[in-house]
Amino acid sequence: MAEKAIPNLAAAARIARRVELKDVCIQEMSAKRHGPAKEILSPEFTDSYDLKKEDSKLEILCHHHLKATSAGDEVAEITVLLKLIYEIGVAAEPINEADLPIFADANGAYHSWPFVREIYHSLTSRMGLPPFVLPVLRLANAVPTKTPETSVEKKPE
Repeated sequence: MAEKAIPNLAAAARIARRVELKDVCIQEMSAKRHGPAKEILSPEFTDSYDLKKEDSKLEILCHHHLKATSAGDEVAEITVLLKLIYEIGVAAEPINEADLPIFADANGAYHSWPFVREIYHSLTSRMGLPPFVLPVLRLANAVPTKTPETSVEKKPE
């Protein structure tokens, strides 16, 4: 499981209510196999998100990078740049610009993750390596929310 800490999920939700995902486009992609896998793949993946807003359109560039090792040796590297295109709906109140980067980080990950999972799985398999499955993405508040107190039952002595 991959967990992504988001500073303010409520801010991301305020933007999410106003937009519709219209398209997902591969902007750039590269894959390189360095050698055979001697055992299961050990992944190291990174992601980042850039935002561009114009009038009623919002674009998020999603940068994903996978470096896979096997028995300590690097065996593959895959880089994917996806563009998510959203349409911003009309509303009475204007969008809070401070919410946009939070939306880009949360929803950029959430909306691009299934596409990247398929690309990583397909390419590692086509490279003759064990297919890599990107884990489920779980969004979490960076600041923990208060949880109710739990009672602890005392064991008899």
